[in-house]
Amino acid sequence: MVKTCCICILVPFLFIACTEEKQIAQSNQTGVLIDELDGRTYQTVLIGNRWWRAENLNHGIQVNPFAGGVIEPTDNDITEKYCYDNNETLCETYGGLYIWDEAMNYSTDVSAQGLCPDDWYVPSIEDYQDLLGLYPDCPQLRINGESGFNALLGGNRYYLFFDHLGAMGVFWTSSGSQLYGH
Repeated sequence: MVKTCCICILVPFLFIACTEEKQIAQSNQTGVLIDELDGRTYQTVLIGNRWWRAENLNHGIQVNPFAGGVIEPTDNDITEKYCYDNNETLCETYGGLYIWDEAMNYSTDVSAQGLCPDDWYVPSIEDYQDLLGLYPDCPQLRINGESGFNALLGGNRYYLFFDHLGAMGVFWTSSGSQLYGH
């Protein structure tokens, strides 16, 4: 059984959700994933033949350059994230914003595990194309959309600026490609 971790990102920082490949053709079943990295519980949804994490990942320690913290995450065995407007409460709602290297856990392999739980992986462009093939209308993939995916449009961070909260979301693929949602 192959699992995929869907990374919902906002250029160049992101959120993470997950999926796993199943041999069942029934969609829109729901489940729960307990992430062994931090013990958090995430909703999941079966779409097509894959389980996707239906919520944005919020794992790691907040990086806040305005508070004298680290400016950019580094490969240091600590998961580092940004919170929109440097507000931890917004991470609780929208998930953390991650740079691609951090989300991939500094791997460059397509479909690497990245920050995903064991047996899950960062989705490829093909995984996203399969998802979008089933739900080509973006609102179906947003919170309360018919897919159950529940992507939140968590804005983006570009250097020291945050923008587009509630209006834009960008999804990384394991190859580094980006898919935009509005």
